[in-house]
Amino acid sequence: MKQTLLSLTFCLLGSALLFAQDAAPTKPAGEKLELMPAQGEQVAPEQLPLIPETPEATRKPRGSAITEPSAPTKEKKTKTEIAANEMQDRIHFRQAKTKALQDPALQADWDVAHRTRTDYERREALKEFYKKLYGRMAALDPSIKKLIETERQKSIHKLQQTRVAATEPFERADSDQ
Repeated sequence: MKQTLLSLTFCLLGSALLFAQDAAPTKPAGEKLELMPAQGEQVAPEQLPLIPETPEATRKPRGSAITEPSAPTKEKKTKTEIAANEMQDRIHFRQAKTKALQDPALQADWDVAHRTRTDYERREALKEFYKKLYGRMAALDPSIKKLIETERQKSIHKLQQTRVAATEPFERADSDQ
């Protein structure tokens, strides 16, 4: 069994070599092989017709399809610069918030909001507190006004009732005691 398999393998290899030799292109007897010149050897330009001495000039298309760039645009910021700017804005935001929360009027509004009896009154008091807080922060640091506005909208949006019917203000009947 081993001899049959071994002889079959040699036969296949031999036939493959014969077919490979037959398929290879042959050159006429008078033609010689062209070799690349050695590094220090000079070659006349006529012998190397496929290598251009100068590249061909490209033609620019005419018309309004392609226009020349007008003015240089603003350079794009890298991700690192963007992250550093965002971090700096958050630091300014926290500093402004800390300064604004030291205001006694804002502290009084916070206390009033947490002494209310109904949810509706608390939401309304907190809305007023956040409007004053973020207004004070914008006055302290106008450079981060955009960030302050988005945070104000988030804070007030959290106070809106979206999953249940909105409550109406409760009218208390003052009793004579």
